[in-house]
Amino acid sequence: MYQSLDDIGLQKAQPHILEPNAETKNKIDLILEKYQPDKIFCSRLIRSQETAKLFSKDIRIVTELDEIQFSMNDFSKSDELSDNKFDSKLINKIRYNFSQVLIHDQLCERKEHIIERIFHFKNLIEGIAVSETIICCSHGFIMKLYENSFRLNCQANDFETVVSLHDWKKPPFKFLDGFVIIQQDGMFNITRKGII
Repeated sequence: MYQSLDDIGLQKAQPHILEPNAETKNKIDLILEKYQPDKIFCSRLIRSQETAKLFSKDIRIVTELDEIQFSMNDFSKSDELSDNKFDSKLINKIRYNFSQVLIHDQLCERKEHIIERIFHFKNLIEGIAVSETIICCSHGFIMKLYENSFRLNCQANDFETVVSLHDWKKPPFKFLDGFVIIQQDGMFNITRKGII
């Protein structure tokens, strides 16, 4: 498991999503009914595109939604996941460790580049008609940073605050990481799809 996660982080491997079951299809229908999105954004990663296409065939690939590039060696040791079993406590500990090295700029992708991507994405969203609802989906840590940034209305200059707003020890959503952006009166209203 450790090596496969490392390959994903280094973007040497691109896994596919699982075939959606009845529960997943029901969640998608609820999301579409609740938000009635005008646009679906996703990253260049195959699983992100496959997920986006569950909502619409008309998707927009946005490079800023690509996962942060990292190596598992940046924040964990191979023997932590040596038995290839999914241990949620260990995974959550590793996710927290990831957040700490992210704050201290110790990942493959530099903090400066990540911040630049956040502002590029903000500019992209601001250039869209204010009445549009956008579903953004990906399968990466980057989504937490975008969500937190928009929750702060993109006013936070403190990267540590943006990272720390998320509880990295909390398990991720089973379906996908993502959020819905609705602009209202120049403010960003962010809703996590995972709550549905």
